[in-house]
Amino acid sequence: MRKYLFYAIINIVFLFTCSIAIANDIKYGNITGVVDAGDEESAEKWLVMFYDADAGPAPITTEYWRALDYSKRTSENGSFTAQLPEGKYYVVALKKSSASSGNPHMGDLIYPPGNIRERMQYIVKAGETTDIGVITGAVPFKEEWFAQGKTGVEGFVLDDNGKPLEGLRIRVYTKPKKKIPHYIADRPSDANGKFTIRVPEGGEYYLKMWDKKNPWGYAIPDAVTVKTGEMTKGVKVYPLQWD
Repeated sequence: MRKYLFYAIINIVFLFTCSIAIANDIKYGNITGVVDAGDEESAEKWLVMFYDADAGPAPITTEYWRALDYSKRTSENGSFTAQLPEGKYYVVALKKSSASSGNPHMGDLIYPPGNIRERMQYIVKAGETTDIGVITGAVPFKEEWFAQGKTGVEGFVLDDNGKPLEGLRIRVYTKPKKKIPHYIADRPSDANGKFTIRVPEGGEYYLKMWDKKNPWGYAIPDAVTVKTGEMTKGVKVYPLQWD
């Protein structure tokens, strides 16, 4: 156990050092705007989500759940300002209902609607502020906007003894050591440990997630091959093992 802890600490120190070195090379700009929620809805605490346009496709909820790259909460008057690395971003505003969490659900308000394919991209330049103006026209999330894509992975989250783990949301990465996931599971794993993740196209993907109950996390060491138009089934995700 001490051996595992030693290697874990070494890895954490290494990643932290690398993160500092990389961060020094990143140039930042600001993006600002206002969410106009209308007369009957509070403009406070909307979640404004930013998706790197160069890192993946537009966040279309009818086909897959893309993981956000950055986010910012609105103030009392609906305004927000976020500092982001320079680049191009898709922007989504979401107001959760009191009963839901995670991905959009029925009763949440969202802009733009989940089925809009043509999404505007906003450019953030280093040392500058991009004002996207007023976000209006948020609509209730509809049942038909839940992800229904036919390309992805189905599997089970299990503990060391092979028993199913409920309530965990597996994430998909396109590279094994990437920190920010590209896509997330439709819902947390059910009572049988089952999960479903949808992706826009076939390819090789890495599955893992971190959980407070298990600081080592859960993953499979090798890439999962997915074919466009098919669900790769029977994938089992176990707690990470340290050699």
